This record gives sequence, C-alpha cells and structure tokens, in this order.
Amino acid sequence: MDSPKSTGEELGIVTGITRDSIRIGGSPVIANNDGLTFISRNGESKGLKVNKVTEGIIYPDKMNDIFVGARIFRNYDHSFQMELSRKTAERKIPVSMSLLPAPDGFILRATQGDQAWDYSVKMEKITANDPAKSRENILRQLAKAGDTPFLVREINTGGNERFFFTSQQLNEMRRGLLEQIHTARTLKSSQKDKQNSRTRKSNSSPFPVDSLHFENNITNRLAVQFYRRHGVENPDLGVEKSQPTGRLQVMITRHCLQHELGFCQRYGGNFPSHLSLPFSLQDGTNHFELEFDCRNCLMKVFLETSGRSLDRGQGDEKRE
Repeated sequence: MDSPKSTGEELGIVTGITRDSIRIGGSPVIANNDGLTFISRNGESKGLKVNKVTEGIIYPDKMNDIFVGARIFRNYDHSFQMELSRKTAERKIPVSMSLLPAPDGFILRATQGDQAWDYSVKMEKITANDPAKSRENILRQLAKAGDTPFLVREINTGGNERFFFTSQQLNEMRRGLLEQIHTARTLKSSQKDKQNSRTRKSNSSPFPVDSLHFENNITNRLAVQFYRRHGVENPDLGVEKSQPTGRLQVMITRHCLQHELGFCQRYGGNFPSHLSLPFSLQDGTNHFELEFDCRNCLMKVFLETSGRSLDRGQGDEKRE
C-alpha cells in the first residue's frame, strides 16, 4: 500500500540495530548484494543494499533511517539472479559418425536411431605417414559440433586413418553433414507444425466454462467464433460492443480503502463502530459499491448500470 513498486518477499521484523548493522528476527537467509526494502516511520518506501552478512548480522550500504520494528522485504535476491544468469543445461541431439570410402573420395555418414545422412567429398586419397596421428586428427576434428544442436557421441574411422586428411577437409565434411541434418530436421518440423495447425483449426474441445461475461473482453467476431466452437453458446461481449446491465464488477485492485483509512484489522487497524459496510464511491455521475476480499487482500469495485454503454473506446474487429 505504501509503495508503487513491488516490495518483494517478506523476511521479518528488525529486532536490533547498531551504528552500521541490523538484525532481523527469524534468521532469514540473506546474501551479499541482496536488495531490501522497508516503510519508514513517515510512510515512505526506502531501500538498503546488503554489503555483508556475518552470523545473521546484516551490514547494509547505509542505514537509511531504519528502525526496530520495521518490516523488511527483499525485492532483489542476488543468489537467485546469479542462478538465472548461469548457463543452464543444454539439450543436444546425439549422433554417431562413420567415415566411409567412396570411389572418388570419402563419405561421412551420421546416424541417429534408424535415420542416416551422408555427405560426400571428392578428394585424392593419400597414404598417411603416421596412421595413429591421422586417427587422432580425425576423431578430434569430427567431434567438434560447436554451437550446433548436435552432440557427436561416437566416431567410427572404418580403418580410413591409413589415409591423410587435413584439418580443413575434415572440418568441411563435419560442417556439411551437420548442416544437412539440421536442414532435414527443420523441414520435417515445419511439415509437422503445418499438420498440427490443420488439426488445431478443426479442434472443438470443450471450453472449461460454459458461460463468459463482459469481463472477458470479447470484442470481435473471431473471438466469438472461437468460444462458440468450444461450446460457449452465447458469450457476452465486452462493454465496447454491448450495453451490460445490472451490478458489474469493473475493477479488482490491491489498493484497499479500508487499509488506507486505517480500518484494516489484518494490519493492526480498527474498524470504527459508527461506520458499516458496504462502502461506496461517487464521481458525480456513477455510484460504485466496494466489496472487500480480505482473505486475498483485494478490493472489488462494482457499478450499477441501467443499460447505458461505458465509454472505453472502440474495439478492433481485426484483432483476435
């Protein structure tokens, strides 16, 4: 209520203060560089940056008028942000490669399950002076899948280490083969997406509810067609396209007037005996009734209408 921005995760109450440190009750786990917030005595939202934490004692960059009894929140979790910034586990497509002889050169074959792809290269066959080094070079160069979505798990040289290969030749074969696999898989995926799209267009699975009201903002024919196809026979149109009547819920907000006036018992307030619910608001033309959902800390605003449309602009017939 006292801050336009998210206050974050509640950590506890300040139980002790020194010249340059604070202690929070409940021993919450706090890390260096965490960002903390609290509401000052005059109702202003203030922040602290954690420089150091030692045995539960927090040393912030500044005290910023912190006081015993202040409710502390964390709106920046440094450990969590570092976890998000780390490189996550990568999913690679495993392939096996085999080097095969061809009449005018060599073939590099990749297999995955029952699928196989070949990439041919015309080149002169030159006997290697050192087959062991030739084999080592073949394995090293063909295994370099780099930033591609593939992982080369197995390489079968097929005895072709008896021939000499330059690193450039092996790299060309590997790149060409992996590009060929990637193109084939992309085409297959595209064809599958088209098939799924045709399936989705004919889909008529039941919608979870059988009635929709103006709050769902249905303002064009495509949306109406969608809901009817899924079993909602007469969905209500949004207020831009209809003139709803009766008691309409026009707003749900966390800005609660009971809290603002100091009446919220959840936060230590007292509801005055000379007042009674429901509360209402007036803007000179409209009469709004307020309903308080204290369990979920929400305030709901209702408008009593008599069939007149609400001026909220025109709907876009071209947008679903």
